[in-house]
Amino acid sequence: MTGRPPDFPDLDSFEWDSDADAVDEDHITRSPTSGQMLKNVQAARPPAFTPGRVRERLQYRVDPVFMYLVLIALSVGLTPLAADSAIDRYTILWTLLAIAGVIGVASKGSVVPGRVAINDALWGGAMGILVGLPLLLVGTPLLVETSDRMFVGLPTGAVFQSVVFVMATTETIFFRGLLQEQRSLTITAVMASGWSVLLFFPTLDVIQFPMIALIVGTFVVMLNVLYSYVRQRNGLAAALLCQIVVSVLWLVVPRLFA
Repeated sequence: MTGRPPDFPDLDSFEWDSDADAVDEDHITRSPTSGQMLKNVQAARPPAFTPGRVRERLQYRVDPVFMYLVLIALSVGLTPLAADSAIDRYTILWTLLAIAGVIGVASKGSVVPGRVAINDALWGGAMGILVGLPLLLVGTPLLVETSDRMFVGLPTGAVFQSVVFVMATTETIFFRGLLQEQRSLTITAVMASGWSVLLFFPTLDVIQFPMIALIVGTFVVMLNVLYSYVRQRNGLAAALLCQIVVSVLWLVVPRLFA
């Protein structure tokens, strides 16, 4: 057969009627069988796998209070190490506290600030000097004895590294960064004080020297209230700098005059 081929429509100029091809879900829903099928298909669809959804689900599973209770239990369980190897006990507990803080920050995704205001950070350092300097001037012998008992056998440089890069950083991230995001200032300060008391009191011979234990315990509570207040007023970086300054003035500088 010969002849002229048929003419085909120009697809570029063809307009699709989307309304005509759309599925009338209301009509399907009104039908008992088809409506049930549509519900089953919708229920079988997997949820969107997005970082926000994963973080949201992880947030409900990570409870900082539960992690705190586990850390407290471990601190009590490791108390026998305080007599012979206090530094090893500190290392284990601070490492676990750092891991808990990182897990909590990863689940929250909004704890660490993006920008740090210099004025706020300086204000935190000034508060540390204001609180730490007076006791350094009048109570150096007490601070020397306390520092020596807390860090038995460690040189001054190692104590500086411990209180600046380990203790202050891990405690700030977990307590002021993660816990205070979900709990009040008072609860955060009380829980942080309980952690510090259980961490350091086994090395202070609280039974033989109860007065030293009472003084140290009072200052521990006062300092944790201060750190939480600074965090609430000026942010996480200010609280970190405040704790670093106080720790250096009370635990490192007195060793230089011993």
